[in-house]
Amino acid sequence: MPDLVVSCHYPIQDIIFVVRGAMSLSSGYVVVPRCPLIFYGTNYAEFVGFIRIHMRGIRLWGVLSGEVPCPPRPVPPVAPTSPTLPVAGYDQQVSDYSDALSVYRDDLSAYTQWCDEDARAAAVFSSSVLPQFASEFMSLSTAF
Repeated sequence: MPDLVVSCHYPIQDIIFVVRGAMSLSSGYVVVPRCPLIFYGTNYAEFVGFIRIHMRGIRLWGVLSGEVPCPPRPVPPVAPTSPTLPVAGYDQQVSDYSDALSVYRDDLSAYTQWCDEDARAAAVFSSSVLPQFASEFMSLSTAF
C-alpha cells in the first residue's frame, strides 16, 4: 500500500494530497486532483454538480458512479502437465493454454486498470471532502 503524504495549508482551498509510490516519471509522487469545491457538510447540492464535472474531466466518473463496473478478477489458466497423451494431444493442450493465457493477460490488464482507476477515484473523492466526511467511506472496498 503506498504512503499517503498530506500537506494542509489554510484556507481549505490549499489542501494538497500526494500519493507516494504511484507511477510517475520522475519523483515517485502523483498529485491527486481534488474537486475545486470542497464538501463541508451543508453544500451537497452544489458539490454534486462540481464533483460530477470534475470526475468526468479526469475520466473517473464511470468508476465512481458504477457506470463502469468492476470486471471479474480473472483466474489464471492451468498449465498443461507433462505429456502423458500422444504428442498431438499435448501440443493441442499447449496451444489451448497459450490462447487461455493470452485471454487471461487481457482480462488481468482490464481488472488491474479498473482497480487503479477505483483507487484514484477514491483518492480524489476523499480529498474533495472535509476529513470528518471522508472517514465515513474510507473503509469501503471500492470508491463505488
